[in-house]
Amino acid sequence: MRNLIEDLSALTTISKKNLNKLNQLSEQIIAHSVFENYLDRKYETEIDLGFGQLVILLDIDSISYQFKPDISLDKMINESLIAKESPVVAAVKDNLAAKILNTYKELL
Repeated sequence: MRNLIEDLSALTTISKKNLNKLNQLSEQIIAHSVFENYLDRKYETEIDLGFGQLVILLDIDSISYQFKPDISLDKMINESLIAKESPVVAAVKDNLAAKILNTYKELL
């Protein structure tokens, strides 16, 4: 299983500590939304995660979860499978190529 916090920290300048704080706050907001809906006798909560929808369903003695990716995530997954290349690797290659090109231009 991949660890999104570790991967994000490795690919950005955001520390794992700050990402974990953000994650904890996100969990609190999600739990709050479910609790508010429960008080309003609504047993389904949809949360927009920014890259898909998290659906939380409350039943008499259980909680179930569903994830529905948004269009851009679904498209990116499909394109990476078709191209047989990771979107992260492709972005790193493009970034490196741009830096090399800029350095070359500066030298001329």
